Amino acid sequence: MQVGSLVMYTKGDNKSLIGSLGIAIEEYFCDDLEKICFRILWFNTNRIGKGWSANCWGMEVLCE
Repeated sequence: MQVGSLVMYTKGDNKSLIGSLGIAIEEYFCDDLEKICFRILWFNTNRIGKGWSANCWGMEVLCE
């Protein structure tokens, strides 16, 4: 995954986000998770989620 990647939330605890499309808008190092993560702008809610990575449970990268 990289900045500009189109992603979809496919499964997880937040049922309202399932099927949502988003775009990775910023890459950063997350001290808590000790890895590179991304901020995602979710189109259906117009909110930004942070702490996502390409191999997160519930994340599918559609296009990089």
